[in-house]
Amino acid sequence: MARLVRLVKIYKVTSQRSKEKQQHNDLKRLVESGHFSHDEIQEYLEKSSAQKQSKVGAELSDIITRRVIVAVLLMLCIVPLLTYSSSIDNEKDATHFLHGINVEARDNC
Repeated sequence: MARLVRLVKIYKVTSQRSKEKQQHNDLKRLVESGHFSHDEIQEYLEKSSAQKQSKVGAELSDIITRRVIVAVLLMLCIVPLLTYSSSIDNEKDATHFLHGINVEARDNC
């Protein structure tokens, strides 16, 4: 099993290297044909290398994203449970509510 994993990793590395080599050859042909200057190609290569993210960085980004999503979902579920909303808005409703409780208490006794 470990050998199979190693073979897959080697395949990924070699395919990535061949893609980079092909890209480098294509860019070299563009410079030779005069479509782009050497400086423009250098800027493009710097931008593309700066945009690549390491495996550790990608994993950390995924973990943080998951934690933020879980936190937001928890807040959406818990905050409504913690907020207090009174169903009795004015004194008349409060009086009727208390009267109903007293009537029920008297009937139960």
